[in-house]
Amino acid sequence: MGQNQKHTVTSLSSKRTASTNNNSSTPFKPSNLHSIMNLDLSQRFTSLDSDSIFYLVSYNPALFSDGINPGIGISRIVDADGKVLQEDDVSKKSSSRQNERSFDKNAVKLVLHSKTIVKVCSGRLHTHLLTHDGKILSFGSNNHGQLGCGKFGSIPTSYGVVPAVGDIENTFVVDAAGGGYHSIFLTLDHRVFTVGNNGGCQLGTNEFSQRAIPYEVVKSKFDHRTVIACSAGDSHSCFLTLCGHVYFAGSNSNGCCVGLKSLDRPLLLVNDLLRNEMPTLITCGYDNTVIVCQSGKVFGVGCNSCGQLAVKEQEHENFSDLRPVFFGKDDVTWASAGYFCSAIQTTSGDYYYAPASHKDMACLGSIFPKQHSIMSMHAGDYVLWVTNEMQENHERCGKIYGITSGAPTDITGEFCLTDTSTSVGISAQRDLFIIYFTGVPTHVMIARHFGHLSQIVCHVIGKGRYYSEDNNNLFSDITIVHAK
Repeated sequence: MGQNQKHTVTSLSSKRTASTNNNSSTPFKPSNLHSIMNLDLSQRFTSLDSDSIFYLVSYNPALFSDGINPGIGISRIVDADGKVLQEDDVSKKSSSRQNERSFDKNAVKLVLHSKTIVKVCSGRLHTHLLTHDGKILSFGSNNHGQLGCGKFGSIPTSYGVVPAVGDIENTFVVDAAGGGYHSIFLTLDHRVFTVGNNGGCQLGTNEFSQRAIPYEVVKSKFDHRTVIACSAGDSHSCFLTLCGHVYFAGSNSNGCCVGLKSLDRPLLLVNDLLRNEMPTLITCGYDNTVIVCQSGKVFGVGCNSCGQLAVKEQEHENFSDLRPVFFGKDDVTWASAGYFCSAIQTTSGDYYYAPASHKDMACLGSIFPKQHSIMSMHAGDYVLWVTNEMQENHERCGKIYGITSGAPTDITGEFCLTDTSTSVGISAQRDLFIIYFTGVPTHVMIARHFGHLSQIVCHVIGKGRYYSEDNNNLFSDITIVHAK
């Protein structure tokens, strides 16, 4: 299923008309480099922001009646009390009637101005946008404080995005996961934060029933192991460590935690099936968990009411013991667990989805021969994927498909790729997919490298304070050569 201040100016807007030029990244001018280099490191990240483009599929603002929605045709960021921190001319002129529009399954374009988003993570009815400078902007339901904005329940405004608050503001967030009504965040230095509903101790503690400010799950609760990945189900959380250990926290609903019931800390999974395996990927569905191993074997547990784990043909029982899933395939490289469906990819490049029409699992190639064109895939309410195909009647490329009634349906709408080398990510709420472009723009990467080089030079010549005194020999082999 990232260092700006709390009131960073951000805006959200969308267009209903398709455009052949969707590359809205701000060009980097070398003449600006000197002024950028004079900023401190955190200011440099902020100064390099560029627009981010999203596409929403099956968008319905009514879903966010107890939280906040990003708005269609709107540009605004607010705080937890509904105070408008910034809005552009479009949002000032927009009527409330526009914010109540609903759309069909075709993709609708949304633009986040002056903010570079590198990852999008969603829960049942809420979404987090991770920025290139390690911060979090969120929208969606907030009935249990899962947006991490410091408040429970509805935010007194109809649209916008809201920043996370608390200690997590002083970290660099690189990954996240959304559950039913809770969220997990991972930082660059492998710290773990959780927020939202804690009715099943899915936040990795039993100190409170819910929380609106992200709570740090200290490393000792993972036996001092380094957490590198996370995933979340409706009422459970799953964590993967650098050494391949898997930890669970939560209610074990339908057996999704392999029978483990955590209280004050996540619990380590010890299972004979994993004795000689190295887990490399974890993904949680509504009430199930899938573990992909380096060997290509894949194991699962929990809800299988629709055959979404494909244990055996037409065997649709939930189970709490870890088992080989997807008909025992042993060449799996990737998996995505949705609400009542799932998808995998094998070493041959083939994609499989479950459940399928009249059977529990089928190769996508049987209904979509152009598997080679797939750039990204995700399981949510159904399986959705993005391709790099050319669009008919348009001089642009990129298509979106979803499986409906057992067949692929073209729901491209306004979507198009900014260029063929673009990487695409997908995130899913219930009844909402968010397609976005991943990675950091080239001009930001170049400026980052120059900024880091500046810090190294200042450190070596004794004028820098970015590196600690403990690391004064870190660059001892660097010689500064002065050009004449």
